[in-house]
Amino acid sequence: MRAGAEPAASPGRRKGEFRQARRLADSSGIPVNPLNRPAGLVVGFAFVILPVTPSPQIDPKPPLLARVEPDGRAPKDTVTMSYFERVFAGRSARVGVRPRAILLAVPPLVLAFALTVGGCGRKADPAASGGPGAGAGPRGGPGGMPDSPPTPVAVHPVERGTISSTYAATATLEAYQEAEVLARVSGVVVKLEAEEGDRVREGSTLLRIDDREFRLRLQQAEAEAAKQKTRFERMQKMFEGNLVSAEEFETAKNDLASADANHGLAELELSYTRVAAPMSGTVVRRLVDSGQSVNNGTVLFGMADLDRLLARVHVPAKEFRNISTDQPVDLVLDATGERFTGRIRLVSPVVDAQSGTVKVTVEVPRHPASVRPGDFAAVQIVTAQHEGALLVPRAAVLADRGDQIVYVAADSVAERRVVTVGFQDDERAEVLSGIREGDQVVIQGQRSLKQGARIRVLAAVADSSRGAS
Repeated sequence: MRAGAEPAASPGRRKGEFRQARRLADSSGIPVNPLNRPAGLVVGFAFVILPVTPSPQIDPKPPLLARVEPDGRAPKDTVTMSYFERVFAGRSARVGVRPRAILLAVPPLVLAFALTVGGCGRKADPAASGGPGAGAGPRGGPGGMPDSPPTPVAVHPVERGTISSTYAATATLEAYQEAEVLARVSGVVVKLEAEEGDRVREGSTLLRIDDREFRLRLQQAEAEAAKQKTRFERMQKMFEGNLVSAEEFETAKNDLASADANHGLAELELSYTRVAAPMSGTVVRRLVDSGQSVNNGTVLFGMADLDRLLARVHVPAKEFRNISTDQPVDLVLDATGERFTGRIRLVSPVVDAQSGTVKVTVEVPRHPASVRPGDFAAVQIVTAQHEGALLVPRAAVLADRGDQIVYVAADSVAERRVVTVGFQDDERAEVLSGIREGDQVVIQGQRSLKQGARIRVLAAVADSSRGAS
């Protein structure tokens, strides 16, 4: 063996150094990843193998393991170092380490490490590899961002018209007139001549009660009246001849009057056996059946005039000054959404002290056939009216950061306008400032717009919306 050369390491010793190098790579901070582990192993092997380059200089100090025990182990007072530790400590029994070799080896190792990690953690760039899209750089607007396509919108012109301010309330519709038909005499129902839902005229027969007893009473009253009449005529002739006293004559006269009254009462009771309609209208309830015994005062039918309806609403006193009789009123049926009109028929002259409201009675002279008493309806009373106002569809007005705005289409660009809104109804809004007559306001697609956004007007939608208005 040449002087100054270190003996060749045994296979077992090399295997241990390999494990140490691997532990060093694991402790270097590189994540345990199959793609990253080779880089750590390269660094570990470099630090283990490179420093073992032989040096012509001989370490003058004796080796640390010069003395051993008989059993082959190092003595307790001897510092034991592995080959790996001696290399990094710069001390070896037979080999000297050249620092220049280590410094020259560091830059290539760092470069190899960077290339290994970068190649494992980065995907290939299609443009750089000549794949699809290669050579196609960013295009479009400023900053390389692509230009957004124009937003399709529908527009509607600003027009002048009439709009009203209304007070809205909910009311229950009632029949214009209702009545209960009562029995005026006692007896048994022998015939029903009207049913629920029938339209009848005033005086039409609704029901008949057995009248045989009442006819007999009428005959009895007629006989008594004839008898008293004959007696009165005889007494009158005798009184003229001074044959009877004045007192006897007056008694005969009074008896005749009483007989005539009884006869009239019998006729009236007989007429009550035919129950007639007290008003023209519709039978809404029938409460008795044929063959049923009824007494005087029993409710037989319920009737109502359904040709006209009433709605009673309570309006706050502050709105009272804007309400008067014959004022038009709009109504919307809750169940079907049908619209109809009415007029104010009565306005109460007093304010309810508990609610602070005034009762207003609205008459509906004509209404759809499907409307019935008991339906709920939204009542809108017109309290003020503006003529010649600038009107836009209500959908065009948006709320944005506390402002009310509209977007106006101008040269294929959307302009954001802050507006002041006046009266509104279900479909339109009055604009007091911010736009002019003839401006094209956006009514569809406006929620995705911003100031200066490019737009494309859809003529078909614009025409249809213009026609709908």
